[in-house]
Amino acid sequence: MQSFLHIVAQQINTRFSGQLHRVAVVFPNRRQSVFFKNYLQQIIEPPAFSPELLTIEELVQRSSLYPVADHFVQSFALYDAYAEVMRNRNAQPLDYEKFYTIGDILLHDFQELDAYLCDVPRVYEQLKDIEGIEKSFDILSDEQKQFLRNFWSSFSSERKSAQQQKFLELWQMLPAIYRLFHQNLADQQLATQGMVYRLLAAEQKTRRAFADGWLHVAFVGFNAFNKAEETLLQRWQAAGKATLWMDIDGHYVNNQQHEAGHFLRRNLYTLKLKNELPLLQEIANKKISLPVIAAQGAVAQTKYLPQWLSQFSNPDSNESIAIILGDEGLLIPVLQSLPETMTRINVTMGYPLKQSVLFSFIRIFFQVQADLSIHQDRDISYEQVQAFLNHPLCDWADSVKQHLQHKMVSEVLLRVPLNQLQGHSDTGNYVFSPLHKPTDIFSRLLSMLEAFHRNHNFTSDNLLQGLLVQAWQAVQQLKELFKGGLTPASPPGEEPKPVQNKNTSQPKIVPT
Repeated sequence: MQSFLHIVAQQINTRFSGQLHRVAVVFPNRRQSVFFKNYLQQIIEPPAFSPELLTIEELVQRSSLYPVADHFVQSFALYDAYAEVMRNRNAQPLDYEKFYTIGDILLHDFQELDAYLCDVPRVYEQLKDIEGIEKSFDILSDEQKQFLRNFWSSFSSERKSAQQQKFLELWQMLPAIYRLFHQNLADQQLATQGMVYRLLAAEQKTRRAFADGWLHVAFVGFNAFNKAEETLLQRWQAAGKATLWMDIDGHYVNNQQHEAGHFLRRNLYTLKLKNELPLLQEIANKKISLPVIAAQGAVAQTKYLPQWLSQFSNPDSNESIAIILGDEGLLIPVLQSLPETMTRINVTMGYPLKQSVLFSFIRIFFQVQADLSIHQDRDISYEQVQAFLNHPLCDWADSVKQHLQHKMVSEVLLRVPLNQLQGHSDTGNYVFSPLHKPTDIFSRLLSMLEAFHRNHNFTSDNLLQGLLVQAWQAVQQLKELFKGGLTPASPPGEEPKPVQNKNTSQPKIVPT
């Protein structure tokens, strides 16, 4: 049986034969476009130009007069707005380090509110009005609406806790922070993804002719849309500019009580979006065998993978194999359990840097620097030294590591002199050399990452090389942003320094 993307590739090729180069195919994510392109290559016989393959975010960004600001730039601009609003109210803002986690939550909330075309000030100012919220967010379930009622009921008591009082004070300031945050970005000729969605839906401050180069736009593989995407699709379908290709089985749509079909039914019957493919009846007509294997614990499940994969003749080249995780925390055990013959894999969920050996090594680096600063750069705790020596990325010779470990045990060293930890490798020197001022942290990290990239022991590790690139780019960008000037949490009345957006240089390391 042909896959959904294979069917779509065939029909788009037939419908737009000879004009594929004037078609844009939009997907929810980049992964689907890779498979679609492979199917299209198998179908097209004469040489032809490929249609333009985009994610929905890339399509929306094409419409914007301003580029979408990077997450770090948005975080700093948001902090600037928060600090200014706090100072205007004669209140002391938090340090950026303490605000960062709160800021991440606010950035996500602002993104969602803009993408769903909500009246942001009204949402924050009248959120206690549950009836108003239910009207604004008609997609909320009864359980979610009840959660909101219960959440706000805890604030109705006259005896509010100090945390609740601070929460309410911040909540009241959010409309002003929201407006100033977007103004800060606009002053730098930048925007957020959510604001780009909002402007495109309203046809304001956009490149009105951004889609004129395409004869047609095909939206493929979508399930749920935000309000801005719904508005765009309805407008373009009415104008004959776009088609929608959804993988829908009647098992989900025909049963009104089936939760998995909620958004599909909304697309078809409420929004009146037209699907180019007929309803499938595969689930009702197809018999599927689902073996269940007992395992003692989650990690034990991953250890069964080699035996399960052995039933396939050539698992390395079989693109139809998928391993779906019920718990994202099992990613590392799963990767460690895969057979060595399975060298080509695609981690759709992404590989979290926080779970990598690179992240744990950088954490050791910071712990060592903190230890040095406390003890006047003289010596290091034996615990930090042991953590470094036992780390997979420690590139010291085995003889050096064994000698030092024996010395610490035999002499009962609680702290190791700094001069005994230097001169063994470039990365070791970067870890055990004191920093003279805080801003040196960026150059030190960049040099350390470049040393890892040059180390011949790690050049064959493609996963590590990819992580090095991502980490290098993040540190380089932070370095430039701090060079532009991060607004400090200065006392009320003091004028903050502006956040500047500077272009970062190209990374010196590239994936192998």
